[in-house]
Amino acid sequence: MESSSSSSLTGGFGQIGSSKQLTADSISQFREGICLILSKWSALQLAVENEWGGRGSGLLAEQLASDILSWFTQSKGSKLGPDSHGKFLSFLVSF
Repeated sequence: MESSSSSSLTGGFGQIGSSKQLTADSISQFREGICLILSKWSALQLAVENEWGGRGSGLLAEQLASDILSWFTQSKGSKLGPDSHGKFLSFLVSF
């Protein structure tokens, strides 16, 4: 297991072969940040509280957090291009 000082020196990335991989600690921190941001999104919180997405609105919000994490961590090394922001916003609106 990597020490936190080692992880901070590499920016949360561990070297595996020639590609960079996020460490488990970095992914955990990123997930926590996503959840914090979504918890501050008043429209999403209203939708969950009022069950605008049905009885499983809370589960849909959790799925949204997981999907956002996957969007960024499962990119297979591709860079976000100029059209990526539009694709990501379309992805968010689909919920």
